Amino acid sequence: MTVAEAIEADLDPQSAWQAAKQIRNEGRTLEALALVERLAARFPSEFRFQLAAGELMVMAGRLEDAAAPLERARRIGAPDPKTGEVLERLELRRRMQLLQDQGRPAEVIGLYHQAVRENASLMRKIEDWLPIVNGAGQSLFQANAETVGAKALSIIAEVRERGIAIRHFDDIVGEPGLFADLQQVVRDTTDWTVPGKPHFFKAIREEAASPDHPIMRAGLHPKMLEVANGFYALYARLVSANIVLTRTDAAAERIRRGSEGWHRDPEDTPMFKAFIYLNDVLEVGHGPFQYIGDSRPGRKYEYLMPHLGRGVYDPAYKTKPDWEKTDREVDAKDVVTVLGRAGTMFFCDTSAFHRGGYCLTQDRYMAAYVYQRPGSQFPSYVKAEAPAGAPVAVQKALEAL
Repeated sequence: MTVAEAIEADLDPQSAWQAAKQIRNEGRTLEALALVERLAARFPSEFRFQLAAGELMVMAGRLEDAAAPLERARRIGAPDPKTGEVLERLELRRRMQLLQDQGRPAEVIGLYHQAVRENASLMRKIEDWLPIVNGAGQSLFQANAETVGAKALSIIAEVRERGIAIRHFDDIVGEPGLFADLQQVVRDTTDWTVPGKPHFFKAIREEAASPDHPIMRAGLHPKMLEVANGFYALYARLVSANIVLTRTDAAAERIRRGSEGWHRDPEDTPMFKAFIYLNDVLEVGHGPFQYIGDSRPGRKYEYLMPHLGRGVYDPAYKTKPDWEKTDREVDAKDVVTVLGRAGTMFFCDTSAFHRGGYCLTQDRYMAAYVYQRPGSQFPSYVKAEAPAGAPVAVQKALEAL
């Protein structure tokens, strides 16, 4: 049935509604909208007609027009909480798309982060939001004409190809004094305990760290942000920055636990991290980082744990494959073991399987930095505020969620 036929037949509301849904399901959005607009005008107190008119207008790009039927739907009131959430999400999407069309990408990101903070469950279908939010981030990055140098580009290309790129602090950051400050943090730290994680040790409480702390200075260094931002092609958030201690445990009953076993990070795909060894890690007993780049989505070992899910809000998301099966079926040549002197640093996409810190003969000290896209809904451990006059990249890195 065409819209003209439906109107000509002067269908009753229920028949016209069924016709409109059929037309929409056939992908004829504009024709469906014409019929639904007629229904919404004839029956202004019918919630479903107002909601459908607003939704189809958003789909058709008529963002300003959609405000009226969505407001009428809000005044009428949703028949149940689930439908009420549909209305709220639709209005939020309309506002975000309108801001993006108006060339205000920073406000798109701000509105999204506010919604995640205030009602995370409303935003749980993260895949519905990623294109517009990360697209806004890319628009902002491009508008500021950010550039990425040759060294950063070589790292980015290698991470995209094999998942990991190994370098040295001196070659990338090039500030020996800063590296010495990081090692001094190790020497000065007396309490490494993390509440609730008896086997995990960190140098600082991240939420209390200021931008001038050596750990933060390294994570916010222009060369580090250049690589992270270049990888994502947008301004990334620095959500975690710390020095992690893994203590020696050579007990006879010793087994891998937690992050010492193969796992992938659930917060985003891809997931960009940077690590710096602060002491020598020269043999397997020193607890080196290990990585399987071909376990990323679309690669040959993805079958070992194919479900990627929607990150932290998907209860079906798995972070750990079967460890024994992974060890048995992954070819040894496909496992990267990062060994090196103090100052060795590496960048990687941790949506692939990785593990580390299984220390049998010495303690390991490693600085670890997590960079995420604005669309990620993972809360920031880092709570520092950007200093006055800080570069845009630093400001965006410290936009906590």
